[in-house]
Amino acid sequence: MANVADVHLFAYLSCLLFVYNGFPAGDWGYSFAGTSLGAPFGADLQDCLGAASMADLLRQDADRFLELTAAGTGELSFLQGLNSCEERIAYLEAAAATLLSMPTGLVKIAIGREPTLRPALALRVSRKLIESPAVELLYEQFRSLTAVIGSGRDLLIPATVWLTYLNQEAPTPNG
Repeated sequence: MANVADVHLFAYLSCLLFVYNGFPAGDWGYSFAGTSLGAPFGADLQDCLGAASMADLLRQDADRFLELTAAGTGELSFLQGLNSCEERIAYLEAAAATLLSMPTGLVKIAIGREPTLRPALALRVSRKLIESPAVELLYEQFRSLTAVIGSGRDLLIPATVWLTYLNQEAPTPNG
């Protein structure tokens, strides 16, 4: 189970892994903005979460965690079988699998230090992600990571190595 902010976080990490593998962020299908709180937010994703909730595919429990309903589980199975969703599944699974190796809190901190998201927090403004001048620093980090560990289907390794780097080496916006 996850809350809405976690869904945005892991969807954004999925998109970043897609970019890591050499695809343009625009091919992901929807874009993200960095909020003034330093969190990624996808407006189209939020609309889909609302539509899924209204269609009784998804609901929030008393603790505000999202959970699939029985109908939602069936819809998920259907969507996973579509060719148009096949490519994205590997990236979504890799992002979710990072929870096996690092706590959500560390993932949140690391993503907040991601080069295109960091300025939104530092300036306390919303801005489009993976499009700013800072995108070159992101690509530089990904080129370095690829040179060391390569790219391919096992995205958990680059995800955890990069997130660990961001947690340990990248400065916070305030210092």
